[in-house]
Amino acid sequence: MAVNSNRELSMSQEGDEDPIKGSWTALHVEIRLMIWRLAYAAQTPRLVEVQTLQHNHYDYPHAWYPRYSPSPPPTIVNVCREARDEARREAQKANHLLFATTPDAFDIYFNPAIDTLYVPNDKTYWIRDWGPEGVLTQFKKHHQPELLRFLAIELDPLSRATTHHTLRTDLKGFTSLEDIVFVVKEPSTEIFGWVEGLSRALRIYGQGIRGRGQRTYPEECKLAIKRGGLLELIHHRRDQ
Repeated sequence: MAVNSNRELSMSQEGDEDPIKGSWTALHVEIRLMIWRLAYAAQTPRLVEVQTLQHNHYDYPHAWYPRYSPSPPPTIVNVCREARDEARREAQKANHLLFATTPDAFDIYFNPAIDTLYVPNDKTYWIRDWGPEGVLTQFKKHHQPELLRFLAIELDPLSRATTHHTLRTDLKGFTSLEDIVFVVKEPSTEIFGWVEGLSRALRIYGQGIRGRGQRTYPEECKLAIKRGGLLELIHHRRDQ
């Protein structure tokens, strides 16, 4: 009886060794690739943070910006090599790889129709991230700014680098924006007042361009804290 039990256990283990793997590899390669393509197209929205690697700004051409993203790539990229290769091909065709200006550039997957582009305040002396080197400026130059729908920008209360003047310049060309989110480390009365001022300036600017038949920006800028790779919106009570 024990022998039969062991034999049944052994047969069960052998039969259950890798049924999914055997079934999957039995599929024709074109069917597998079609499934990977569908999986890539069905990916869920992501928060994609873009940062700049430390580099010697003065020893390289001004067209070279070593960007990378600490955000996880789409899930399909980590399934297997075949899935990763097919996802990369799909991303290349759709222009979903950000800042791929050199052969050794990091893969930054970003779908402007569903993903949120998050630009941290990393303007330090070695980045010199103003002007043509800015992430948003480079995005507008190499990608399709008219497709971007969701944008998050970190606010730095010390540098006060974001003003209503710089914001209007940064947003120029992003004609499909639906959400503008400002990200802070800690909310405060000062921060709320700052964001309300930026929102008010955008509304006034929007009224002007609406009269010229141009698409306007969102009526209100949102405020959020970044927690665990996600944005947690903060709602301000005006009576506080």
